Amino acid sequence: MDSTTEQASVRVDGIPSARWSEVEAASDLESAAGRKALESQLQRYRPSLIAHLRARFAFNLPEAEDLLHDFLQKKVLEVNLFAGARRGRGRFRSYLLSILDRFVISELRRQRSRQRRGASGAVALEELGDDPHPLAPAAAAPADLHWRHVRIGRYLVCL
Repeated sequence: MDSTTEQASVRVDGIPSARWSEVEAASDLESAAGRKALESQLQRYRPSLIAHLRARFAFNLPEAEDLLHDFLQKKVLEVNLFAGARRGRGRFRSYLLSILDRFVISELRRQRSRQRRGASGAVALEELGDDPHPLAPAAAAPADLHWRHVRIGRYLVCL
């Protein structure tokens, strides 16, 4: 594929447009062709998904990669996420991002729950009073803030 075709298949937000024939093929995890299509789709979407995790949840690169790995293992491979995608039900990128976001929120809640319980499994009420919300974003580094301002500026220009 030449560079103009590839650029045309990527939206302004950086998430590739769906190639529905490959998405449908990737849902067949039993066949070699299905596994090859899945690998192609994962390579295609991986950079955008990492960027989404870093921007939306303010994860650093290793955290984003770890969460994406867990997501791919638990949702894409074990649950066969691609089998649930339907062309007539909406955009694939929306489907993929909403499931990724829900997965991350569940993982964050699970981690916070483990931290609160500690080794004993019990939580003292005094400990709960000053805890930040489990979904509150971490403080961003100046470079991340600059990157966010640039992205917002690009979005505003497109509007």
